Amino acid sequence: MQQTNRKLTVNWRSIDVILMAHLLGRKSCLESLANDVRDIQRTIDSCLVKVDVSAGNIRSWKFPDKLSHELDIEDLLQVYSFSNDPEFDSLAHIVMFELVIDRILFLVQIVTQYLEEIKIDEQIPIVNKEIKNYWVASSVTIGLAIKKFWKKINHISHALTEVDRKVSIAVFIVSLKEKAIHIMCH
Repeated sequence: MQQTNRKLTVNWRSIDVILMAHLLGRKSCLESLANDVRDIQRTIDSCLVKVDVSAGNIRSWKFPDKLSHELDIEDLLQVYSFSNDPEFDSLAHIVMFELVIDRILFLVQIVTQYLEEIKIDEQIPIVNKEIKNYWVASSVTIGLAIKKFWKKINHISHALTEVDRKVSIAVFIVSLKEKAIHIMCH
């Protein structure tokens, strides 16, 4: 009986592979991925207004010889759009996935850089100083970028929780002082 289950699993995996291969290079898939890349790029563009990435030399994951903010995304989307050539469209599908990865990584990097630029570490002293100089932006892996981003967000979350606790204590103390004054005055 166990052998039958294994065969069934392999068959389902084979079916998944066949279905994915069938979708590879389809016009609707390429258009959907292009829309995803455009949406991510619009978010990046709105972030770039607040972040000076030129100083960071953040390199593209897909095109490591180029800076991420200098890629002409619309041109790339045009080059890798649907062409009715099954072989090219399959390649374009893979390139579109890579562009999604490239843009998401760039977004994570610039948001992390923004968090560093607003110097939240200095405004909230309990934020761990070890996260400074954690990476070299020009040669970063996806895993390292995500790790740095999460550490930054996690430290900010802890810092804000501590600030909230301190504010709550201060409000409580002010409330006690007001009650004491009210009692003494009456």
